[in-house]
Amino acid sequence: MRAILSWNTPPPPNQPNHIPVWGNVHNTHIQIEPLRLFKIVDLFNEVKFKTPPQLEAVLDLEQTLETAPPKALNVTELQALYKGKDVEPHRFALAEVQKLISSPAANVSLMSPDFTGILPGIDLGSIVGKLFPVDGDTRYEELECVGYDPNNSTLVGTIRVKLPNGYSGGLCTSGSKEFVTFWADLNNNGTFETCLGTTSVTVYDVPNIPKEGLE
Repeated sequence: MRAILSWNTPPPPNQPNHIPVWGNVHNTHIQIEPLRLFKIVDLFNEVKFKTPPQLEAVLDLEQTLETAPPKALNVTELQALYKGKDVEPHRFALAEVQKLISSPAANVSLMSPDFTGILPGIDLGSIVGKLFPVDGDTRYEELECVGYDPNNSTLVGTIRVKLPNGYSGGLCTSGSKEFVTFWADLNNNGTFETCLGTTSVTVYDVPNIPKEGLE
């Protein structure tokens, strides 16, 4: 994607290489949601299936179908997926650890001398320690920009996804969520005491991610 910022004068049409007098040009890679709807004819074309005339007479090839719900990978599947890919256990086991911490019944099992951990080779104590950081870890993702869209009266945040792995699965899975909460200092007293809401976007493992990441 390329965007051209130009003060007081719209960039001319059909000139993607235009350099503005005041402003700049910004190139980036943007992640969009995987295709969840498709036409039967597109599916047949993709698999190179030649439709018999008899089938065309009784089947609406323009009919739209929806893909099956994406699968959420469990911690065992994620451990196998990220083996040798430099994804820390506290990253792919986060959902399981949070479930254990928030469940009273699970807390009893955690204190049991027979408790062996979530998965073989994973130290639960080291994972829990990572859940209370002094500073946020931005190795995987980072909030880079916050702005206001006056056309829709909405706040907008731009997140950069930086790595190819560590987002709970690829495009054919349910992936994972990046959440952003907006807080406001409405009376300009230096305290962000007013919560304006939380939004999210789904992200996925993308093996061929550009070196600049995805926005």
